[in-house]
Amino acid sequence: MSKRCERISFDTVGYILVGNEELSISVVNISLTGFLANIEPTVLMPTVRELFQGISEHKFIEFNLVELNISGICTTVWSKTVEGRFLTGFEFYDSKYDSSVMKSKRRFYRSGRTLTGVIEHKGLNYNFTTANTSHLGMMALVNGSAEFNKNDKVQFEITGKKMFGIAKVVWFKYDVQGVNALAGLEFVTVSNV
Repeated sequence: MSKRCERISFDTVGYILVGNEELSISVVNISLTGFLANIEPTVLMPTVRELFQGISEHKFIEFNLVELNISGICTTVWSKTVEGRFLTGFEFYDSKYDSSVMKSKRRFYRSGRTLTGVIEHKGLNYNFTTANTSHLGMMALVNGSAEFNKNDKVQFEITGKKMFGIAKVVWFKYDVQGVNALAGLEFVTVSNV
């Protein structure tokens, strides 16, 4: 019996997020443990060398295999150029299958872990919870009312992760009952305590 995991050949597109740069990928094959992809150059990473350097600088990379409804976080196992194509082997670190991904506006993975924290804005503190975070931002649920406007800068602290920083309000609304405030926050600066 072979110790290697069987790989299924595939021809599907997806995306990886390297830093703040979104890269298109073509999945060559996939298994239960990871996938092999051809990465397309971008304006910021136009050569294979720059692609390799950009990817190798990041331990964890977010991915979304759109047609397969699989998204999450992966690590780079190896990279090489084969016949002018930049091939990279990725290993799944934290991934999930979600049939509703196609209906979502989000292209990338969001953690479902519930976290709590405090948002400070205009001298007021708002306790919040979130079950929707990524390295780019989060959705904050404030119990009760809050006054945020789009593009406001707020300070935040996430107690469970011992993180704090500044975020920009991307969107703001109230829940269906009109009682609790919801805000989409994009991280501007993030630090650990």
